[in-house]
Amino acid sequence: MMRVKIEDVCMKGSSNLKQSDVVGKNGIYPVYGAAGYLGSIDSFKQSKPYVAVVKDGAGIGRAMLLPSNSSIIGTMQYLLPKDNILPEYLYYLIKAKHLEKYYSGATIPHIYFKDYKNEEFDLFSFEIQYQIINKLKIIEKIIEKQKKEMDLLDELVKARFVELFGDPIINDKGLITELLANVSNLKAGKAIKTGELSENNDTNSLFPCFGGNGIRGYINRYTHDGTFPIIGRQGALSGNVNFAKGKFYATEHAIVVTPKVELDDTWFFYCLKYLDLKRFQTGAAQPGVSVEKLNNISIPLPNYKSQLYFSDFVKEVDKSRLEVQKSLKKTQELFDSLMQKYFG
Repeated sequence: MMRVKIEDVCMKGSSNLKQSDVVGKNGIYPVYGAAGYLGSIDSFKQSKPYVAVVKDGAGIGRAMLLPSNSSIIGTMQYLLPKDNILPEYLYYLIKAKHLEKYYSGATIPHIYFKDYKNEEFDLFSFEIQYQIINKLKIIEKIIEKQKKEMDLLDELVKARFVELFGDPIINDKGLITELLANVSNLKAGKAIKTGELSENNDTNSLFPCFGGNGIRGYINRYTHDGTFPIIGRQGALSGNVNFAKGKFYATEHAIVVTPKVELDDTWFFYCLKYLDLKRFQTGAAQPGVSVEKLNNISIPLPNYKSQLYFSDFVKEVDKSRLEVQKSLKKTQELFDSLMQKYFG
């Protein structure tokens, strides 16, 4: 074992491929971008497995282990393993170092090899590298399985909703409908100042703060106390629906939905979620959904008894969900601790 730097185990490489060079092509060699596989072309840049890092834009710092005979586009950077490290080991190393912390640039964030090449870690023999890789892969498979279990529970709830009430977008059950404005009040929250939020709530003395993309952090005061659906008003995920319970703070980028008629909280949340409100986003540079547009959406209104029936079903599913979440949390903590142990 020896203490080395990232630059001691890999070389950087760049690409001049653009996404437009890939779309519509029918080659046999894959090309990857920040979101994964883009398409295939007639040539390749790298003949051996390598690690690619998102260096520009959304997802900056994310690492991918990519196969031989493939390429990446220009928003990515090649990290080519030297003879002293296995490609999979390099992948876990880069993943453990959280390169996003090196970003610069406000409009379009960037990271540069020169900024993280001096990150140090312990380099082991190939035999130990293989052992570490296998251990981490086993844990990742368990995490993947647990996440799939969570997805299946989500699918179960949606299937039950559709069975009882149909698709709320097209109202194929022919239920009575009403405008969202007639059954609820939609109101954006209040702005906060820079620096007011904490990343965590270790002391349990702070309250969750909702923004356009969900919980942004924690704050020492609250604007609401109760159970409310919250719709993201601004941001890349605007139109997403969250469920807030208890005391919380809503910023101006979050819309709190308060029923004006008798509606079961759980049923109402899932109805809004399955209406896919993200389809009402406008604006390219700063996407968002407007209260005015949301107010004019029609929603189905089943009788209250059937809403309660669905809510009881969700409560039973949530019991299973809680157990899976606990297991997933423990497995993820184990994975994170091993990554720190091997690559810290």
